[in-house]
Amino acid sequence: FLKTPPASRRILPLAASSEPDSRYLRIADDRLAGRIEGHVTEAALMRRYDVPRRELQRIVHRMEREGWMERKAGA
Repeated sequence: FLKTPPASRRILPLAASSEPDSRYLRIADDRLAGRIEGHVTEAALMRRYDVPRRELQRIVHRMEREGWMERKAGA
């Protein structure tokens, strides 16, 4: 899932002003702290964070745009 090691990436600061922002920050914090493995499925993230698939897809897309997460088909 990760394109490059998290230590080499900079996450843009964000105030958690909404539920999606809050979930994004929780996922980002857990990943950077090593609480999420390098390869994880969408289903596992949906269960762990109790997030609907469409919202998770938006979060993952944002992380891809920021360059610190990469989707892999069938992974």
